[in-house]
Amino acid sequence: MSTASNKEIVNKVNALFAEGDTQTFLDYCSDNVKWGMVGSLALEGKEAIRKEMKSDEYPEPPHIVPNHVIADGDMVMSDGTLSMKKKDGTITNMAYCDVYQFADGKIVELTTYMVTLK
Repeated sequence: MSTASNKEIVNKVNALFAEGDTQTFLDYCSDNVKWGMVGSLALEGKEAIRKEMKSDEYPEPPHIVPNHVIADGDMVMSDGTLSMKKKDGTITNMAYCDVYQFADGKIVELTTYMVTLK
């Protein structure tokens, strides 16, 4: 798949995260996709990701503002900011960088770097 197509998928994925549409996001992933959030968790497979994204702590989808989406071959990087509302009403603001690896048009690995903003 082309670099432009991979970049287009990441733009769609950012929108899907903001809509809380886990299933459509997973449709873009390989069955054995790996998702690592540096310093906090490592997930493997669609079911593990599906479970993690149904967090009771954050009942609403995040508000995501992407800054850049840069593609080079089978790798795509997206960075920006996001805010997540907890069930107690408090809001957590973060900066993120997601690094996607593609194979055969599917996301096979996603590494997320996140920092809480003050």
